[in-house]
Parts: sequence; C-alpha cells; structure tokens
Amino acid sequence: MNRTKLNRQTLFFATESFFSTWALNRVFRLNPGNLLSVLIFVACFLFFRYVDVQYPRTNDPAKKRAKVCSIVFGAIFTLFYFLYDRDNYVAELSNRAFRFLMLIAVIAGLFFFFMYVLRFLYIYLADRSRTDAVFYSRECASTGDGEVEKAEPGEGETAKTEPRAGGASKIKLWRKLFLYYEEHMVGCTFALCLIFFLPYFLYQFPGIMTPDSIVQYEQVLHIKPYSNHHPWVHTLMLEFFYDIGYAFTRNPNISASFYTVAQMVFMAWSA
Repeated sequence: MNRTKLNRQTLFFATESFFSTWALNRVFRLNPGNLLSVLIFVACFLFFRYVDVQYPRTNDPAKKRAKVCSIVFGAIFTLFYFLYDRDNYVAELSNRAFRFLMLIAVIAGLFFFFMYVLRFLYIYLADRSRTDAVFYSRECASTGDGEVEKAEPGEGETAKTEPRAGGASKIKLWRKLFLYYEEHMVGCTFALCLIFFLPYFLYQFPGIMTPDSIVQYEQVLHIKPYSNHHPWVHTLMLEFFYDIGYAFTRNPNISASFYTVAQMVFMAWSA
C-alpha cells in the first residue's frame, strides 16, 4: 500500500471517528472538553481501522450482502435512536443553523458507529471457524472431542490420535468461563445483570422518586388516602414490598429500596 493511499485511509477513519465521537458525546451527555472524548476518539479510530482490515475486499456475494446489510441496518438503527433522543442533542442551542449542523453531525456519527459494529459482528459471528478460534483452543476447535489429530500417516503407517491431557485443561481460563456461561446461561445472565445494575442502584439509593412516586409513597405511608389517579394495583405493589422491608429493617429508606430490588430482580430474570 503506497503512502498516499495510507494517508487517505487514515484521514477517512479519523473523519468517521470524529463524527462518531461527537455523536457518542451527545448520547452520553459529555462536554467536548471531557477527557473521555479523547479516549472515545482513539477507541473509535482503532476499532474502525481494525474492522476495515479484517473485512476482506473480495467479490464474495455473501460478504457483499453483509456489507449492504450493515449499511442498511446501520441507517435503520440510526434513525430509531435519533428519533428517540433527538431533542437532547440540541437542547442548549437556539440558532437553527447550529441545530441543523449538530443533528447532521450526530446522524453521521451514529451511522458510522452502528455500521462498523454490525460489520464487526458479522466478522465474528458469521464465520464459525473464526468464532471457534476466539472461544476455544486450536485443539478443541479442530476436533471438539478431546483428541488432537495427528499428521497424515506415511506409507505403511496407520492413523493415530492421542488423547489430550486433561481435556479442558488446555483451554485458557477465560475460555473456560465462556464454556461455563454456555452451560449456565440463565443463571449467569441473571447474575451479570444484577452486577451491572448494582452501581446505579447504590448511586440512586433507595431509588428514583418522581412526583408520581412521591404521591404513591404518601399513600403507602397512609399520609394520603388511596386514589386511582395512579394505578391502584401498582400502589399496592409498592406497599407490599415496603411492608416487607419495614418488617425487617424498621428503616423507611431501606424499606423503599425493597421495591427497587424487586424490579432489578424481575428485569434481570427476564433477560
């Protein structure tokens, strides 16, 4: 590859990374001067370049279809996410021209990001041999039954296989974890969801109280009479978990968190 082409590709990746960084900053409500912006830009640049290198430019019809699909579905995901969150991207801007340019930059950045993510998924999920190479050792991927295949026998020799010592012992630790996850997917997914919910739960402890929640909480404490202004069954659910928490802790804040924990458990199990 000549220097001119390399420089052109580098500039192209840098431009895509710039727009994706801009879009992700708006999505995560980060200021442009935030240090994370630099890290996001570098991560996007390296990720986009890696996917482009791994994605072969061939005349294979399947790969061409996958490329088209990544573009089409990238545009669809961009549209849906943009329609969902578009007001937050320009909330602090009053000039129509600036608002328009901001929206165009966010749309472009989200499109590049989703397109490369989908292409990355195609690389590692559509090719089974590549997936096996990622999650299994070479011996395990080649035989799958605990034996290592030997070279083709010479004249007068018979083919032999040698048992692999310890079987799974040659699979790296993180590959063992993946195999364990496959065997216990429901329980592991449940536990992972709770682990990722935990920081936000502790940050918002005992839970996010909106004006509606406060009115229902007053009904739970019998400060106000029951009302169907909010779903009465939902209010009873709040009271049910609050009473359980209060019976054990005698602390109003901790008792209110019991309903939040119940929501976390339900959502994690539903996953």
